Amino acid sequence: MRFGGFSRMDLVNYPSLVAATVFVNGCNFRCPYCHNAPLVRGQADDFSDEEVLSYLSLRQKMLEGVVVTGGEPTLYEELPAFIKKVKAMGFAVKLDTNGGNPEMLKALIARHLVDYVAMDIKTSKEQYRNKVGRDSLFVEESVQVLKKSGILHEFRTTAVKEVVTVNDFLAIGQWIEGSDTYYLQPFNPTVTLDESFHEAHGYTRTEMEEIRKKLLPVLPNTLVR
Repeated sequence: MRFGGFSRMDLVNYPSLVAATVFVNGCNFRCPYCHNAPLVRGQADDFSDEEVLSYLSLRQKMLEGVVVTGGEPTLYEELPAFIKKVKAMGFAVKLDTNGGNPEMLKALIARHLVDYVAMDIKTSKEQYRNKVGRDSLFVEESVQVLKKSGILHEFRTTAVKEVVTVNDFLAIGQWIEGSDTYYLQPFNPTVTLDESFHEAHGYTRTEMEEIRKKLLPVLPNTLVR
């Protein structure tokens, strides 16, 4: 696997756990607002599996979990083997994914290799091709896989006005109805894949709270991150 980043202690990415976070290089989506552009392009610094596992082996008493994010981790055939080694050390594992590889997601769940999954919902089903350059078909399958899995999961959408309208949010609510938790998360305009994106493209906190209220009848556990 090609890791492009490594946060050795993280109090944010894994709910309620002290965790390390590893970021893989490469992604199969091209979301213009993405703030991990070097990872998406596969241009971030490389860390080896051995470096990551060696560090984790020395921190088994300090850390509780490991977050595998990216980029897109499910692109790597080696992912199950890597996670199996992490789990053998006693860590809980959280996977961040765009949902584009439902077969890998099913395999990880079937082998009890993930304890928590956070999946991005970029926009409504109908807008995926126009907004992020991918059809929603595989993402739709991954949504169903997670909803039926019984494992802890969340769906989340980055609130960017050009990518997801208020009507798109309402359509997403119908799509993922019955899921554990849905987060609206603010747009981070620091270093985006499309350099024309800037802070003005994001919804304000007040606007996100208004959208949250509209979603509550369908998704009672909708939160603004």
